[in-house]
Amino acid sequence: MFIHKHSRRNMLSLLIAALPVLIPRPAVAQAFPGKAIHAIIPFSAGGAVDVPARVLGPKLQEIWGRPFVMDNRPGAGGTIGAAEVARSAPDGHTLLFVSNTHLISASLYPNLPYDGVRDFTPIIEMGSAPNVVVVNPALGPRTLVELFALAKTRPGQISYASSGNGSTQHLLGAHLWSLGGVSLLHVPYKGSGPATQDLLGGRVDASVPGVNNVLQHIKSGKLRALAVTGANRSRDLPDVPSVAETFPGYEGSLWMGLLGPANMPRELVTRIHRDVSTALASEDVKRGINGAGFDIEIRSPEQFSKLLLSEQQRWSKVIKETGAKVD
Repeated sequence: MFIHKHSRRNMLSLLIAALPVLIPRPAVAQAFPGKAIHAIIPFSAGGAVDVPARVLGPKLQEIWGRPFVMDNRPGAGGTIGAAEVARSAPDGHTLLFVSNTHLISASLYPNLPYDGVRDFTPIIEMGSAPNVVVVNPALGPRTLVELFALAKTRPGQISYASSGNGSTQHLLGAHLWSLGGVSLLHVPYKGSGPATQDLLGGRVDASVPGVNNVLQHIKSGKLRALAVTGANRSRDLPDVPSVAETFPGYEGSLWMGLLGPANMPRELVTRIHRDVSTALASEDVKRGINGAGFDIEIRSPEQFSKLLLSEQQRWSKVIKETGAKVD
């Protein structure tokens, strides 16, 4: 069949224009990483998420052969760092370490420039760690029930410290006091460190920090542990009851995961998930993260996506029921 030369030229032009579409999509993953990875930790240095993130970082740098730059961007319940990632290119070179706080803040802070679920790509859930209800021994209570009983006689007078507005510590505390039918005064700090220091000094009465953050002070007797927030007792505090022993079905562990900007290609998500899983399986990383109080529990992007949705619903409900607000 004869094809006019102009038609042949037109067909050739169409084929050339279509070439980018015909390139196999796995090339996106193969091209990663093309430069340094910018990993934002939206919390202060030394915090519950920062420590395990910094254990993981050097191993990922080794796997990827590119600098893995970790950048602490604390403030406003993690929303400052999250907003930067939400507006970044979805090429895998900007990542966000997150915890429960990511979904708490999405409900607690009005007029955020992003949606906590829709504007991010779930990559991997990495593990969880329990928090613990602690008091300065001078306050008196030795159990959670005794704390509630005392708080009922002094409504709004007993204070509890948190690592900041919208933090897991803030909302775990608000939820617990609501369950106990009591009111404690929330005192937000810029990180777990200063909150713990004021608790040790008696300037605040209670807190709900990560177990690992205060374990040494519990063992030394400087702080008294009343209950852990995980579904079961902590391996580090086997003699301390869980909150669930007072309120059956309660579970309030801190989880940790990795997000990217929305619309990351599926094959790139798969690549990053695989490499992070490999890093988490190495003995030195496992030791470091377990030493930071986390149990490694790897979840797929699909499982992590379901967790984000359920956490968004959970914390939105808790905020409405407790009246928690930015103090």
